[in-house]
Amino acid sequence: MAGVAAGGALGAWARHGLGSWLTALLPSTFPLPTLMINVLGALLLGFVAGYGIERGRLPEAWRLPVTVGFIGSFTTFSTWSVDTVLLLDAGRWPLALANVGISLAVGLAAVWVGRRLAFRWRV
Repeated sequence: MAGVAAGGALGAWARHGLGSWLTALLPSTFPLPTLMINVLGALLLGFVAGYGIERGRLPEAWRLPVTVGFIGSFTTFSTWSVDTVLLLDAGRWPLALANVGISLAVGLAAVWVGRRLAFRWRV
């Protein structure tokens, strides 16, 4: 459990740092930083699932700290949900629908790409 907590702390710290940097770099009415972080997390989880778990390269003791802890706290469903509701409340329906559609489609594609990369990795 301590490993999951440590992974969670690192993932939250990484999300905050990357999110702050992306927000300053890419100011927009669309929640692009949240989308980018969630897609990166989906790619990482796809890779870890394929390489670390399915191919057995990640020791059992590291699985939960990496997946549930780090990647789980790095990605954020709650922030994505709030971002979407705020767009709806502001009457920005097209942006809200784009956020939902793009997040789902690109997130699933990122998991798929992560797994494909994992199975091609030769180490």
